[in-house]
Amino acid sequence: MNIVLLVAATRGKLCLDKVGEHLTNGDKLTVFTFKEEPWEPAFSSEIEMTTLKLGGDFYLTKKVHDSEFEFLWQRTVDLILVVGWRYLIPKVVYESARIGCFVFHDSYLPEYRGFGPSVWALRNGEKYTGASLFKISDKMDEGPIVTKKKVWISNDDYIGDVVDKVTNAYLGILDEYIPRFRDENYTLLEQDHSSATYTCKSVPCDFKIDWNQPAVHIRDLIRSYAFPYPGAFCYLDGEKVVILRADVDDSKKYVGLQPGRVVKVEPGLGSYVAAADTLLLVRDVKLGHGDVVNASSIFSRISMTLR
Repeated sequence: MNIVLLVAATRGKLCLDKVGEHLTNGDKLTVFTFKEEPWEPAFSSEIEMTTLKLGGDFYLTKKVHDSEFEFLWQRTVDLILVVGWRYLIPKVVYESARIGCFVFHDSYLPEYRGFGPSVWALRNGEKYTGASLFKISDKMDEGPIVTKKKVWISNDDYIGDVVDKVTNAYLGILDEYIPRFRDENYTLLEQDHSSATYTCKSVPCDFKIDWNQPAVHIRDLIRSYAFPYPGAFCYLDGEKVVILRADVDDSKKYVGLQPGRVVKVEPGLGSYVAAADTLLLVRDVKLGHGDVVNASSIFSRISMTLR
């Protein structure tokens, strides 16, 4: 079988490893990835090394439709699998696959079609996201579904935890469906388009903390953009501070709160900061490109106000 992978990030590397476990004599492997962003963990060199170790061809590009790759899409490609790809996949590419081009999406489709579904699920306080495998179509995330699984989100999960859970679901799907694709033994189920929900693309400034929001909303924002993302942030005396861990503390009923004000400091535990309705115990923070430290060493006085 002639297999093409369009993969990125650590998740893509793990899925490449899983595909490698299912390769047989006579299979042809081609892998595309792109250069990581400055804020994210490196992955492109690991994907390259793994591809070459598996005897595959490797290409580093954002544009799989460039003229230099026309030769690939004009020959017989059996299967294209897409994991974490962020760029255009034109029809000339996905229609070249004899069996099909199948995309992994981290939501329970048709819910959360679009950008960053796991990030949005955490921001919205959802109790689950998903792992869906669907056949690509002309419209974003609307193709028929091969399979999908719910992935549960606990109150203690941050985005890194959810990414790991979804990735493990992807790996299980690959274990089941690579043999089924090889035998062309699978079914497709049309999505219920009337039940679809959508997300838009987020940019870093969307994760500036608004202390006038309820504490649970602020915590969900922090959870959604912690490692491996850059982190939700605020400002202290004009200096950017990234907040990576926090918990809601509603053990006391406050009738007078100044949002953003440091209310209490407990060295080694964290700093209690006022939100619109109650307190947020801020635990882990980072100044600039420095190390992660306990918030009590930065938000160290009750006179401080975060902006």
